[in-house]
Order: sequence, then structure tokens, then C-alpha cells
Amino acid sequence: MSAGKQKTLWEVETSPNLPRITKALDVLQSASSVISKHMSLWPVETPPSEIQQIVWHMGIFGNAALRAIDQLLDNAGLLWSEGRMVGVSLPIRMSLEIWGAAVFGRNILQTFIADGDIERIWNATARLTVGARTPVMLPHGVMSDAPAYSVMNFIDALERETPKARATYEFLCEACHPNMIQNFYFLMASKTYDNFSNETFKAHAHELLEKTASAIEMITSGFVNTSKEIAQACDAALAREPQPQLQN
Repeated sequence: MSAGKQKTLWEVETSPNLPRITKALDVLQSASSVISKHMSLWPVETPPSEIQQIVWHMGIFGNAALRAIDQLLDNAGLLWSEGRMVGVSLPIRMSLEIWGAAVFGRNILQTFIADGDIERIWNATARLTVGARTPVMLPHGVMSDAPAYSVMNFIDALERETPKARATYEFLCEACHPNMIQNFYFLMASKTYDNFSNETFKAHAHELLEKTASAIEMITSGFVNTSKEIAQACDAALAREPQPQLQN
């Protein structure tokens, strides 16, 4: 925008939330090095053990979750900055689902650390990382045959430790489902149908935009904590690896 161009009403009303979104995205970068170090654990000199393979899968999973959330929320910020408000809630909702999946994955690791059940963690990790409801080709050229978990398993896991998670998820779902009233507010907050001159609309629209920006902040800060816990759980799972016995 040129310095001499006057902001339109929708820009004036929606732009104050953009610095919050930018700051939230910056928070994600602090998780990058924590998760990335677990991408280099594959022991290339020898065939990996089952535990090493599981940790490798979880490391890839955590790293992919970080990259996906970063891109999704960046997309949300871009749509917001361009006044394309109808599409904003969908990438945020998907980011919350991915955060929930990360929490679910961390729980799988922590359960194994507690009970050492290698068969259970192997099956659970396969369902989480390569499970699918429709045919998906795996990178090594075979189709996935592991059943996928329901996304509500992830939301339930998240809700148990983040009490506002389900309410936030339901709000985001409502905002991107074909619900005319909720969609209408986002539509009328956009540059094409700018309706901020209506004081009744304006008051509730700002409430919805505040909830949306707060959802982004909750997801980024929460995922950073979860990513650190995944890294710690990966280390603890590796510590359960049987050690070779020394010969007398």
C-alpha cells in the first residue's frame, strides 16, 4: 500500500489483529530446532531397531506438523491481510487438528515409556503417521493399509489438557462450515462486502475476529510446548532400548 493511500474501512477494522498473527508465527520458529534434531537419529551404519524406527517416525511426524502449522497459519494471515475473510478460519481449524494429533502422538510415546509395550506403540505409531481413510501411496511405493484415527481422538486428547480447545474447535468448525450466519459475519468483514459501518455488525464482528486471532495464539504457543514434550519423549523412548551386555 502506498503511503498516500487512505485505508478503507475493512482495513482499519481488521488490521489491528495482524501484528498478533505475525508474532504468533514467530513463536513457532522457536520449536524448529527442538524437533529437527530428532530427524537425524536414524542409525545408518546398522539396521534400526523397532524403537529407533518409532522415534524416527515420530520425529518426522513432529517436524511435518510444525511445517504444516507454520504454512497454514501463514496462509490465514495472508488471507486476513487481503480482506479474504471467509477462508481465514479453515487453515486455523486444520492447525488446531494437527496440534491435537501432535498431543496424541506425544501420549503414545509417553504410554510406551511407562509400560514398554512395543507392539502397542508400533501399531499406534503406524496408525498415526501412515494411517489413511482413503488409498494413499507411501514414499517407498506401497499403499498404506493402517486405519487412520478419527480427528476427534485428537481433539479429545487436546481437550483433556487445554480446556478451551474443544470450544475453540467448535467455533472454527462453525466458521468454516456452510452455516450462513457465522459465514456471513466473515463475509461482511471482507473487503468486497465491507459492512463495518453497521454498528451492530461491527461489535459482533470484532468479537469473532478477536476469537479467531486468539485461536492462532493458543495454537502456536501450545504446539511449541507440545513439540518440546515430543522431543523429550523421543529421548526417553530411546533410553528404553536394551543395552548390550558386557562380556566378562
